[in-house]
Amino acid sequence: EAPFVEYERDTRFSRLISEENGEQKWAPRMQVIKKAVMEDSLRPTIPSGTPPEIVDLLEKSWHQDPNMRPSFETICSTLAAVLNIPHVSIDQKVYSPVADQTRRITATSHSPTTPPHDGLGEADGHSYNIEGMGGILGGKPIKKIKLDGTATAIFALETGNGVWITRDNGQIIIFNPKTHEMNVRHIIQPNFIFSIAQAKSQMWVGNEQGDLMIFDCIKFKFVTQMERAQKSLVRALCPTLLHDEMWSTDPQNGMIYSWDTDRKVLKWSKQLEAHLAINCILFLAEDYFWVGTDKDIISFRLLSHEGEVIIKEGMRMKLHSRKINKLLRIDDQIWSASDDGKIGVWDANTGQL
Repeated sequence: EAPFVEYERDTRFSRLISEENGEQKWAPRMQVIKKAVMEDSLRPTIPSGTPPEIVDLLEKSWHQDPNMRPSFETICSTLAAVLNIPHVSIDQKVYSPVADQTRRITATSHSPTTPPHDGLGEADGHSYNIEGMGGILGGKPIKKIKLDGTATAIFALETGNGVWITRDNGQIIIFNPKTHEMNVRHIIQPNFIFSIAQAKSQMWVGNEQGDLMIFDCIKFKFVTQMERAQKSLVRALCPTLLHDEMWSTDPQNGMIYSWDTDRKVLKWSKQLEAHLAINCILFLAEDYFWVGTDKDIISFRLLSHEGEVIIKEGMRMKLHSRKINKLLRIDDQIWSASDDGKIGVWDANTGQL
């Protein structure tokens, strides 16, 4: 097959040949094409409708000077942003999605013949540092633990009696920082875990299939699983301020689902806007919340009329050009973090940047 189909009838790069059945077809002049690519910057024509981020990435990757081409880190982060999937850095440094819990996990590979550094488990796979604020500021790791296999840690969430670590093979590991013990929980169907959040003594976990799993944070036991709780992946989980409800989001359909944390059933669901990617939620009051989308931060008011839940849109705050992954409240400020590399600091009362 011609690698540049748009040039297949260009006699500079292809020629007509006869098949055994007498039919003719265009065949590429490979040596001419190779020379044109290397010396004359011949490049394929990018199909119309290709996302501009992909177009920019392709053109930079095709740069004649190899030193001007993007790194694999840049390629991965760009593709993750366009495809709306979590991005794990090439060096596998994974940061907690819960920024107010000062924990960091750093994954490092080592040779199977090299013993782990004061770690736990077998000598192959990855070892992880769990660091406190001192580690983030350049101090030494508090503890290095060893996890078996090659799966990468994606999220870490600290509770009162352990650190919950999720991995991209659907595994959940509960690490007790006091005893250095690890309690391993395997999801029945290994799927990419997209979200994790705590409500009361429950840990809620959402995966790429739209399943919700609930664990007991105190006993470290599996409680229940709601298969296909929503139509697509559970992008975000967020408890209400009273922790009587757990909200989950479906970024492909602009949906919010509210689950009763006591009865573990769906209370209601609402579509904020068709195809609105809801990547994160932050409650500022019991009836007032912000959401982070693929570009904007939007405030909403939660109302009720004759027993029906009504969600009314408020402000649209613009700063970011890519997916907003995290909203965090610090006193009267709201911090936003995005795939565009920017951090925004907003007034919680006025919404001003």
